[in-house]
Amino acid sequence: MATDLPDHFLVGTHADASTSEPTPDEGCRNPMVDPLDGTKLELIRSNGEYSDSKVPDNRYGVERKELLRLECSTGRVVGIVQR
Repeated sequence: MATDLPDHFLVGTHADASTSEPTPDEGCRNPMVDPLDGTKLELIRSNGEYSDSKVPDNRYGVERKELLRLECSTGRVVGIVQR
């Protein structure tokens, strides 16, 4: 079970620390950012509706062989999935 999560993740950039709210018409974005502490998630795969992201070690209850699944249009966590 995912733990210590923000309400939702924000869309980040690779160039700087700026973030924006996810929107339904953007699809899955990379990176997604924890608005509480700036942790960046790395997109591994997506299907347009959901994205599965690698998280830093020991974060959010995600084990080494797991990914955190987000709803792309809202940035909300759906759960943990296997790689």
